[in-house]
Amino acid sequence: MRACALVFAVLFAGAAMAATPGLDDRTLCRDASQAPDARITGCSRALRSGDLAASVRAALTYNRGLMYLLRGDEGRALKDFTIALRMRPDFPDALVNRGSIHHARGALDLALADFDRALGIEPGHAGALNNRGLVRQDVGDLVNAIADFDAAIRQHPDDPVGYKNRGNAQRQRSALREAIADFTAAIERRADYGEAYNNRGVAHHDLGAFDRAVADFDRALELEPADPAALNNRGNSLRARGDLDRAIADFGAAIALRPDFAAAYNNRANALRDKGLLKRALADYDRALQLKPDYAVAYDNRGIAHYRLDQHELALADYDRAIALKPEFSDAYNNRALVHQATGRLDVALADYDRAIALKPADPIAHGNRASLHFKTGDTDRAVADLTVAIAGQPGNPAWWHNRGQALLASGRAAEAVADFDRALELKPDHLAARYARGNAHRALGRNEAAAQDYSVVIARRPNHAGARFNRAIIFARLGRADAAMTDMNVALAANPEAAKRFRGSLTAHGYLTKDSAASETDDIRAGVRAWIEAGAPSLR
Repeated sequence: MRACALVFAVLFAGAAMAATPGLDDRTLCRDASQAPDARITGCSRALRSGDLAASVRAALTYNRGLMYLLRGDEGRALKDFTIALRMRPDFPDALVNRGSIHHARGALDLALADFDRALGIEPGHAGALNNRGLVRQDVGDLVNAIADFDAAIRQHPDDPVGYKNRGNAQRQRSALREAIADFTAAIERRADYGEAYNNRGVAHHDLGAFDRAVADFDRALELEPADPAALNNRGNSLRARGDLDRAIADFGAAIALRPDFAAAYNNRANALRDKGLLKRALADYDRALQLKPDYAVAYDNRGIAHYRLDQHELALADYDRAIALKPEFSDAYNNRALVHQATGRLDVALADYDRAIALKPADPIAHGNRASLHFKTGDTDRAVADLTVAIAGQPGNPAWWHNRGQALLASGRAAEAVADFDRALELKPDHLAARYARGNAHRALGRNEAAAQDYSVVIARRPNHAGARFNRAIIFARLGRADAAMTDMNVALAANPEAAKRFRGSLTAHGYLTKDSAASETDDIRAGVRAWIEAGAPSLR
């Protein structure tokens, strides 16, 4: 929940100091240069001094309420604002500040009633408009929240707070570029606005512009070096761009400043998990959950760590707990499906993927993962359909192009598969799996030279790649290059003894080996391979 902005009757005119001798109590009560405790004393004495007009008593009581609020005494402030309103019902500033306390306490209906009433008295009251917008934002009424911020900006176009508030609402509705424009407008009006830099950094992060995000968080921290939220946010952007050590340092600094910062523990754990330091990550997840037992995201993230440690039951328990706390948590359904798939419970996994996608229909991760299950069960058409959605959501992810190419190739659509593998390699030129798969697609289309080129690239990087060696050997055999084919086949069979056993059976079944050969097993299979290659490597299916 966001804290509402306070509205002060008098602008503060410098640092507070001890009460100045000689001031009468009414002057002391309203003198913004005085310390809050001194002003409270002056207001209280003035209220006890005798008969006062209702409007004067209302102003004294209101000013005392402001000082209680500055001192952190919400209860006394709320009481004073209410008393002031009894004496002066048309007091919009008292209504706005009382509404701010209701908002901070979660009494949103009472807060809205106060802000509405203030605006009924003074329709252009910027404080009431901004604060009502914040409450509307909290209840998810983003359209009307933005309308309130628009109105506040029209009243005070040079006030950076309205732009910052509207930027937050724009970000909440995923209008990230509009949010960035608003945060920029706030910064243009107040160059030292650390909160606006921080919030613009978050919007840049959400857009995937991690370098820009880090630059904004750097500036926010120059302005407010001890801001744990900005440190935590910068850590997230550093992690997203792969700078894990600096990210871990930022999360640690945030925790040092705020030891109960559950999100920073969770985020540091994520970075540790990315580095493969899974036991250290688990310790941080545990701490996050000690601090915030209803932290569904931390349960989900801890489940990922357990899954990577092959602790499947612990992972399932974490995902179950995350879903119990947050029934609409699509990521937890997706992650739980991965565990079920890994342990062979494919029907249960499919149900979880379906639920994840029902909750977040365009989620590329869930579609991509469900595609892997469809591919595993031979349903290549559904795999292609899911991967098409994944590509639409993350067109720059080479994995989705590679995987759809594999599904297309398995469906007999080799030409389309080549196009997908081409795109995967444009995005990631060193993607060996895509290079190998494209070789297979070229071979299926009879493009032997193109296939051999792809296999050669793979072999140059991984000389013992059994599949590339085997398939290139077939091409060499069909091109009449028996010795080159034999060299590749020897490497392939040595690299994959299990495949060599299966291949021996195929050679025997097709008459290239005899079951009663007296030669050693190694010499026997090599003789059979040579006979098969010299025959042009015909299909053994």
